[in-house]
Amino acid sequence: MQRGAEHLYSYIGGYIYMRNSTIISVLAYSMSAALPLTIAIPSVASARDTSSLNLPAMPLEQALQAIQAHTGEKISYDPDAVRGQMSSPVQNARTAQQAVAQAIRETSITQGKNRSGELIVGNDILVIARPDESELNTLVRGKTSSSRTGQTLREQPRNTSVVSSKTIEDQQAQSIFEALRNVAGVTMRPGSSQGGGSYSIRGFSAGGIVNGLPASSNGGGVAVGVSQPIDNIERIEVLKGPDALLSGSESLGGTINVVTKKPNAESSLSTRLGTGSWGQVRVVVDGTQALNESKTLSARFIASAADAKRNYGGYTGNGDYLVSPSIRFKNSNTDITMTLNASRQTIGFSPFIPLNQVTRQPYDIPHDKPIFTKDQSIRIGSTQFYVEATQNIGDWLTLVGRAQHEDQSLFIKSAGIQASIDGSGTVIAMPAPTSQKGNADTVDGYARIKVTTGPIKNTLTVGGTYVDNKMNSFVTSQNTFAMLNIFTDTVNIVTEADQNDYTRKGSQFGLYAQYLVEFWKFHLLAGVRRNETRSEINYHTWNPRTVIQKDTGYSPSYGIVFDVAKNFSLYGNLVYGYLPNYELDANNQKLPNNKTRNLEGGFKLDLFHNRALINASYFSLKQSNRAVADPLNPGKQMVEPGQLGKGVDFSITGQISRDLSVIASYTHTKFKLLSPSIYGQYVTAQPKDQYSINGVYSHTFEGGYRAGLSLALRGNSKAPNTQNGSFWTPASRQFDGNITFAVGKFDMNLGVRNIFDRTNYSPTPSSTLLPLMEPRNWRLTAGYKF
Repeated sequence: MQRGAEHLYSYIGGYIYMRNSTIISVLAYSMSAALPLTIAIPSVASARDTSSLNLPAMPLEQALQAIQAHTGEKISYDPDAVRGQMSSPVQNARTAQQAVAQAIRETSITQGKNRSGELIVGNDILVIARPDESELNTLVRGKTSSSRTGQTLREQPRNTSVVSSKTIEDQQAQSIFEALRNVAGVTMRPGSSQGGGSYSIRGFSAGGIVNGLPASSNGGGVAVGVSQPIDNIERIEVLKGPDALLSGSESLGGTINVVTKKPNAESSLSTRLGTGSWGQVRVVVDGTQALNESKTLSARFIASAADAKRNYGGYTGNGDYLVSPSIRFKNSNTDITMTLNASRQTIGFSPFIPLNQVTRQPYDIPHDKPIFTKDQSIRIGSTQFYVEATQNIGDWLTLVGRAQHEDQSLFIKSAGIQASIDGSGTVIAMPAPTSQKGNADTVDGYARIKVTTGPIKNTLTVGGTYVDNKMNSFVTSQNTFAMLNIFTDTVNIVTEADQNDYTRKGSQFGLYAQYLVEFWKFHLLAGVRRNETRSEINYHTWNPRTVIQKDTGYSPSYGIVFDVAKNFSLYGNLVYGYLPNYELDANNQKLPNNKTRNLEGGFKLDLFHNRALINASYFSLKQSNRAVADPLNPGKQMVEPGQLGKGVDFSITGQISRDLSVIASYTHTKFKLLSPSIYGQYVTAQPKDQYSINGVYSHTFEGGYRAGLSLALRGNSKAPNTQNGSFWTPASRQFDGNITFAVGKFDMNLGVRNIFDRTNYSPTPSSTLLPLMEPRNWRLTAGYKF
């Protein structure tokens, strides 16, 4: 007992020494009766090993023992705190303190020293902000802003995929489009003459949210998240299946949640320099540190600048500029973050090949030669102010509030090809600029209540969301309609969009509730959202008028998880999505809303001591109806039965051995219309098969340097451009490779994309143009951590 007491007071004294605070001293004294004994690991090394230490992820207790065996430094730990915990990989650690810091970085555990100078590892009495796991790992398991119940991505009854910032950096991705190539089932469409880029999930439009906040593309004309600068992204969460409860009225096939980086209390400063094909240059600086001694207040500053002489089609080179300061206060009960993102992006017009209307094949023209003029691009400006606050009141109530204001501008300068009319290269074009300026305000708040009644755990979440946005659209007052030939003609595009075409105002107000019941091995989830939307459009040029539309809808959702074993669970869900339809038919009657229903069942399996995760499911995603052009009444629309997609979705992510990690996914979907359409039988722009596999081998050699090789294969099957099957986009397949090297604080990454220089096209619903994907190109990145 006396020896145990000595350990006990040593343990408490270590915490007091770590905090150097009278308050913590009082807390430690009051908790002394409940604190467990610490275990002092016997020293097994007669002399300290001065070589660097590298360890894979393993049970934390084993990692602590391995660290002491290597360094010969005594470590005491709380067995209850480390029990069941997994360590993070340890790389190039020179001291026991460095090694322990790396091993515990993804846990709530902390380390310090007692008055005898011994390392102590245990639960952190004062919780501080730590680096998010997505900045360190390929596999992301933690809690997410996409869940109102506090569930982790692993615990949710749905198929999810996450692209971490570590993966983004390792693959040298320069846009969200490039990062999403890791996720099968997501179809990306590059920017066109009609607006910014967009994406779909499982054949239907995807709702975009940022940090869990829904917003409308009407606010700036660009799909939410598409224009988010890549250097400030912590992770991209792809939530497959509709989720109107989360994102409101714009989620038919799924939701993409873009999570931005936050400050943490671990002091770090890094810089990255990059170059590549077509004169690419990129500079990134990222620094974060604590601002006070208790480490409750931290700040982060991220800045990046990029430019290129041209893009791979010979059009304007891509460029982007970002400044993002943020500040965070975090202790055991309160977490408040404020972030400012200011960015300016220039995206060279996505290269395309016009389709020959006679042969129904792409014209044989040089892929790096711009059509009509090289001066075609999309410019996006965005200023976002975001604040998030979480307050825990005891262990039963959590209050969460989020708010964001965004000002956004969009300017598109394009040749505006509308139709290809013969086999000689003649097209109908409207070479003119368009622009949009808008703003959006979003507020979301909810309360999460947890109550345990006997063996049953109850979690009730109630909250509301309000979105308000306004957008002005401008066009040129000049008549630019022309018949042009892609082989012989050049044009000078008018530089100013000087006429206000229309003004759109929109709002969305939603109330939602979720109830999670957990008992034995079951986790049951049910939720419902009531959503009110309002749209007001003022047309200023052609047929001036004001059109006001309102809609109210309800969206339920249900989910279940059954834990077969600690590392294996079954799940199922029934979720709904909807999109208000404000179009009128020939009788000036409002068309019915577009609704979707997703029925899904699958399993999740943890492998290799939770270092890897398999997620597999079978889904059936059904659409109620589709709005199509009425052939008998030009300018009006009519309703046809919707479409159905049934398929399987499989992914594996994580570290499968000490030196090998993998990110792989495959989706097979059978699409069909619920009934024959007057326009044809095919579902356009949706390939039946999509796949992505990326393997990374990285080994640390004696001497402390690390080298690695990664290979990736991504592609999809062919897809129909038109409902009648008259035009098809060929299958695509692309191989990428990277060689990495790191020593000390320096690292380097050389990548070659589309190694075999295959000509690939993006799926499209157009019978006029085929979007061209990147040819073979290279990228070189060098980084240094101060």
